[in-house]
Amino acid sequence: MSCPQVTMLSQQSDCETPDSFRPSRPTRGHALPDTCLNPNNTLKKMKTILKKVMLGTVGMVMFQSTAMAAWTFTPADLVIGFQATGGQGSTTNLFFNLGDSYDFSQNGNLGTVGNMNDDLVNTFGANWNTRTDLYFGVFGNRSNLSTTLEPGDIANGIEPGRTVYLSSATLTAGAASLRGSLGSSTLATGTGNYTGLRNILPAMTETAFADGVASINATANPTEWNNSWSSKNPPAGASFLVFGGIQQNFSATGGDRMVDIQRMTANTPSTYEGTIIIGADGSISAIPEVSSSLLAGAAGILLCFRRRRVA
Repeated sequence: MSCPQVTMLSQQSDCETPDSFRPSRPTRGHALPDTCLNPNNTLKKMKTILKKVMLGTVGMVMFQSTAMAAWTFTPADLVIGFQATGGQGSTTNLFFNLGDSYDFSQNGNLGTVGNMNDDLVNTFGANWNTRTDLYFGVFGNRSNLSTTLEPGDIANGIEPGRTVYLSSATLTAGAASLRGSLGSSTLATGTGNYTGLRNILPAMTETAFADGVASINATANPTEWNNSWSSKNPPAGASFLVFGGIQQNFSATGGDRMVDIQRMTANTPSTYEGTIIIGADGSISAIPEVSSSLLAGAAGILLCFRRRRVA
């Protein structure tokens, strides 16, 4: 492969080797470190670096205006649900729409995508971000029909039936364990139990804060509450009767909290698609999955850069 020209931005010596790349054994010129000799180690290192870059810059990338879009929902959308298991707000769920699930998997909507602090304070109190009994999670499924009846059309962004997007709690972006495969009948049970919630989401109304957030209340909406986020997602049990551990709770010490988003299809282990962060200030941010092609390209540039310096 031909190596791209690399321009050094530092005023220090171009020949200085960073500590992390100093050779462990003498050889002609500078020896390549183990991470460069082993492509797998290189990719792992580059993935870590790129994730840190994504985390550091995610708040600066804006794909929506400060005035969030009004609440809308279509069956293929990804939704964040919030619930409190006790105290203030325990009879209310809040929802925020992350947009089309397939678009999310293609890194279509990244950076800071909203802020729902006003709603969180109004519903769960000013201390919402330190309440350990306040949970959130993400879920999406366009259709609970089998792939025979709903083959989808990926070329046009339409997922096959029983394709599921769901969250897993994590403290580091991309670190949540991937889920093992589930059969089509099991996914049918889970997506079938989601259908009730999916059907009531489009009719929900936006809150008074006009920040793209919708809510449902057990007293005001008793019939709909039977299919609420709280009804379908017991923190200690399986969400939609099938999926464990899709929710994250907030910490007594405050700070940002995050969940990884994974995609599941029948008889296939899940894949990591990105990460959603709820900031302590109520911001909602999305980090993309770092694609293998991007990693390979970055690793190639790194290797070429090393070769140019060794020559």
